[in-house]
Amino acid sequence: MSLLQIVSVISSTQTGTEKGMGIVVNATEKLYINGINDTFMTSGLYANNVSGNAIIETGNIAVNTQQLIVRDGATIATNTYSDGKGGNINIKASNLRIENGAVVSAIVKSSGNGGNIDINSAQVQVIGVGNNNNFSELSVSAKENSTGNTGNLKINTNNLQVEDGASIITATFGEGNGGDMTINATSKIELTGQGGNENEFPSALFIVAEKPSTGDSGSLTINTKQMLVQNGAFVSVSNNASGGAGDLKITTDNLIIKDNARFFTGRVSEGKAIGDLSIKTNHLLVAGGSTVKAGTSGEGGNLNIDAQYVQVIGTGNDGNTPSSLTLSASLGNKGSINLNAKRLLIKDGASVSAGTSNAGDGGNLIINAQDVQIVGKGGNDPKNKNLPYPSGIFVPTEEFATGDAGNLIINAKRMLVQDGAFVSSASNGRGNGGDLIINASRLQVQDESSVISGTKRKGTGGNLKITANSVLVEDGAKVNAGTSGTGNAGNLNINSDTIRVIDKAQVAVESTGTGNAGILTLDARSISLDRKASLNASTQSADSNNEQATIIINNARDLIRIRSKKWGKGTPCVVEYEA
Repeated sequence: MSLLQIVSVISSTQTGTEKGMGIVVNATEKLYINGINDTFMTSGLYANNVSGNAIIETGNIAVNTQQLIVRDGATIATNTYSDGKGGNINIKASNLRIENGAVVSAIVKSSGNGGNIDINSAQVQVIGVGNNNNFSELSVSAKENSTGNTGNLKINTNNLQVEDGASIITATFGEGNGGDMTINATSKIELTGQGGNENEFPSALFIVAEKPSTGDSGSLTINTKQMLVQNGAFVSVSNNASGGAGDLKITTDNLIIKDNARFFTGRVSEGKAIGDLSIKTNHLLVAGGSTVKAGTSGEGGNLNIDAQYVQVIGTGNDGNTPSSLTLSASLGNKGSINLNAKRLLIKDGASVSAGTSNAGDGGNLIINAQDVQIVGKGGNDPKNKNLPYPSGIFVPTEEFATGDAGNLIINAKRMLVQDGAFVSSASNGRGNGGDLIINASRLQVQDESSVISGTKRKGTGGNLKITANSVLVEDGAKVNAGTSGTGNAGNLNINSDTIRVIDKAQVAVESTGTGNAGILTLDARSISLDRKASLNASTQSADSNNEQATIIINNARDLIRIRSKKWGKGTPCVVEYEA
């Protein structure tokens, strides 16, 4: 049959001891399934299992056609209401379009495991929201009070489009585990926009376990040449209940995430481990307030990026939200950000960070790149008098955190921090700050930018260690290890062939609180200070029993000028110079 239109219900229900016969539809050209009809059920194809026999499988649904359109709330579904396994859905087509609130789904409603969905189509489109404000959906799921596992969902296509609030989902609300989702698109994947009466539905690919589920959510694997996620769309693997969460793995030549789009792996509640968010690409762009985030109150969860060129640029939401790559910890223990690239550019208020906001320790942030640039400011921070966000790389502990921050390690041939940008390891709570370690052939800190290790409260500040062939700090820039609280500051060590500090720039260890200042150690052949630049060691701490606010210079053959000073009471600034 070349053209077939279904505006009624076709169903196969398994009630006995034999496997259900299932449904097979062959249309050589087109198959339309329209949700509008006069029955109590939505138009569509249904295969159900109500048998109490656990070994009895539901019949499958198979559709073979050139073009399949499921629209206006129509449904293709396999359901298990019993102990038997749900049927599979297999679609082979040149074009598949699910639109206007239509659903293609394999559902678990009892103890039987759900069926799989396999899509093989050159073009796959899942688009929009229906008249009843229900989003178009391609899914495998387990409902509340069920105990069976969901099946898996696999799509093989050239092009995949998910638009205007539609979703592709694997989900569990029951005791069983959620299934995996695998998408292979030889050309491109596009997720665009939002839908619904109030744009409450983002276009999405997501895997989730929701309360009251006790199962684990599955993993999401994406392989494609080009991937675009934009205008509030999102990609996610999460567990918001008591189980663990799976991995999110993306392999693509180009990944563009822009205009308030989101990538996320994580957990909301404390407990089991979560998986990694891993991106392998030639070019990664995160822009317009978009976020790539691995967040957990469970155990682990790494953000791994392998790319030739990584750009994190600008802000979104009228400048209120920085574009970001983020690892956050709350109650669980740390994962890490591992970023490997030839070039890394962070500019116009964007950031890369790994932090902790509670009792969990923050993860390490490790960057390996030939060229690292952190440049400028952008947007407007509503928490800071609407001043622009500085571009930054940082590993903080938040104000009420008791966990320790992770370490920040940057390995680069060239590193530039410019136009008010910053690199920081900071303790803003009771937890200790992590170490900030920079290994670079050439380090430039310019134009009132800063490289800082510090503490503002009870936590001890981490150490700041720089190893380079040349270090240039100029135009009011600052390299500093300090404390403004009761915690002690870390030490600052610079090992470089040449160190130049010019034009009101500063290299310093200091205490403006009651905690002790650290020790500044410079190991260099040449140290040059000019035009009101300075090397400073200062303290307001009254502790005279421990060495602090000391400058030690080793191996310098060419020392042009050095200045130190004492602020307030306490240990005086000391300079030790060994040629």
